[in-house]
Amino acid sequence: MTAFYMFRLIYLTFFNSFRGTEEQKHHLHESPSLITLPLIILAILSFFGGIISLPGHSWLNDYLSPLFSKTTHEAHTLGTTEYALMAIATVGALIGIGIAYKKYLKDNSIPSEDVEIEGVAKVLYNKYYVDEAYNFLFVKPTNFLSNFFRDTIETSLSSMVFGLGKATNSLALQGKKVHNGSIGLYLFAFVIGVIAILTYLFLQ
Repeated sequence: MTAFYMFRLIYLTFFNSFRGTEEQKHHLHESPSLITLPLIILAILSFFGGIISLPGHSWLNDYLSPLFSKTTHEAHTLGTTEYALMAIATVGALIGIGIAYKKYLKDNSIPSEDVEIEGVAKVLYNKYYVDEAYNFLFVKPTNFLSNFFRDTIETSLSSMVFGLGKATNSLALQGKKVHNGSIGLYLFAFVIGVIAILTYLFLQ
């Protein structure tokens, strides 16, 4: 599968005629050495990295065998199986490359537009709709709750808190008018309070 898609990319990008505009074609250029040189180094290191760990003749395993003595015998017995798996993977890759060659280079088939994809290909193209399911099950409910708390709960709490603050300020302003330091006013309030208490006791 990976070989098919990679060689489809190669055939569609570097073979046959250019499918873009003339302006886009004018801007095509080779990558600078700052990009190509690290890729060359990585390719060489990858090649030697595979060589030192070939099944049955693994220099890396032989070098590390004193540290993993219990697994040394298992590594030698699994060499044939690993070669078989490598052969199967290679054959599968060659088949994928062959299919890509026939479809996109020999037959010069251009991939369909997104709107033209149907059936199983559409399911695969949309990655089994995992993103859509995740968006429906988690993203949308989370956004709904967030908007609800922002527009309803937060607004109500803010109104209540600010309302209490305003009420406290209003009471403080009214109290400020009463507590102005006037002895006569305090005596008058005291007399009124005494009269109110006596009236209440008398009515009882």
